[in-house]
Amino acid sequence: MKKLSLLLSALILQGNLSASDYDYEVSLLGGVNFAEPNYTIENQYLINGEMQFNNLSFGGIAPELSVLYSFPSEYRRIEGKTSLTRAGVNGVYEFTESNNAIPFLKAGLGYEFVDHELDGNTDGVFVDAGAGAKIKITDDWAFKLEGLYLVKYRDEANYDSNFDNNFLVMAGLTYRFGYNAPAKVAEPEPAVVAPVVVVAAVVAPKDGDKDGVIDANDKCLNTPKGLAVDAKGCMLDDDNDGIANAQDRCPNTHSWAEVDASGCAIKMSVHIDYALDSATIPADKAAEVTAFAAFLKKEPYAVQIIGHTDSSGKKVHNLKLSTKRAQSLKDALIAEGISADRILVTGKGEEEPIATNSTKEGQAENRRIEIVLIDPK
Repeated sequence: MKKLSLLLSALILQGNLSASDYDYEVSLLGGVNFAEPNYTIENQYLINGEMQFNNLSFGGIAPELSVLYSFPSEYRRIEGKTSLTRAGVNGVYEFTESNNAIPFLKAGLGYEFVDHELDGNTDGVFVDAGAGAKIKITDDWAFKLEGLYLVKYRDEANYDSNFDNNFLVMAGLTYRFGYNAPAKVAEPEPAVVAPVVVVAAVVAPKDGDKDGVIDANDKCLNTPKGLAVDAKGCMLDDDNDGIANAQDRCPNTHSWAEVDASGCAIKMSVHIDYALDSATIPADKAAEVTAFAAFLKKEPYAVQIIGHTDSSGKKVHNLKLSTKRAQSLKDALIAEGISADRILVTGKGEEEPIATNSTKEGQAENRRIEIVLIDPK
């Protein structure tokens, strides 16, 4: 059995963006439109309908369509009332779920329709920016809080400004649908272990180690007393990893795995600082990938890349994210010239922690990639 000693740098992962496991979200909100003092219309009650398209997310930003209706309110400087209808398009950026809450930022633009155009108030384009949070009630439903700042240009003087500034405060419910289940990852087929042949003790001219195999046929002359042996007089090795059962601390290791002196598969834990909700390996880690690829070019090993996460967020999302990150390392090795046939990818999500998930330090330890070397024999 070959002995292998490898050292890889440990890098700490700081956080992930929590991408939705649902394709779509619809929200119905109510609230108040607070107008600045120089605005010619009084504060208004409003309702707002929003639809978010998570399946069209790009760079962590999901598009959102909204239609907002402000109920009729008095003009401040003249007699009359008007309602407002606003249609908008925003980009929504969601952060990691924490304590069942998902904070978000949004920004975009739209068009405002004025029902009764008086005192310089006319239809026009506006821009907006805001923030809020969704507080999970069930997997599908959430309570939504949102604050939105809206600015619209107007041609006619508005006391001392040509801009109408409004601040909207809203609350309501969000419903998510179009569940996107993670793709199933094929597991490597288990190795077939050959049946063990135990030779019954026979009367022999000489059997120095008393293992039942005469010295003339014994390939392991100094087997410890009392241990079962095979036909060659060597200690049994049920998983065929080159380590006898009596010394094997991992008796079910796959026969293709490279093992250490204890019979356990050699694994390397890799901690990579991925960006939020990203499976892309940072550019400053390219040197480590290149170095590992150089090792694989010199050695005949195949590898199994196993992705792990901490327990924050949903299990289905963590499983999908761990698989994507393992796949990203595979893609990087392929780009370095390593054959795809030599690389297996598996995602374990949060199921195999190596530290507690109750502290930030423990969570950082659990967010890792493990590499198992596969013996080419």
